[in-house]
Amino acid sequence: MITISIDASTKSTGVAIFKDKELIDTDNFVDNNKSVLKRIKYMTDKLEEVYGKSKTAPSNKDEQFQVVMEQ
Repeated sequence: MITISIDASTKSTGVAIFKDKELIDTDNFVDNNKSVLKRIKYMTDKLEEVYGKSKTAPSNKDEQFQVVMEQ
């Protein structure tokens, strides 16, 4: 199973991707735009990009996915 763990805020969002229980990738997105709506749009686009890349990776083709939001 692929797990995408997200620690989100409106200025910086961290992402950790696990395959089974092994950490396989991390990323962090930062946006300092003064507009909250533009920052949220940026973070959403980046998260969609991470999910898309993870979902279409050849080694993950038949894996189940789970997304976890940290609070």
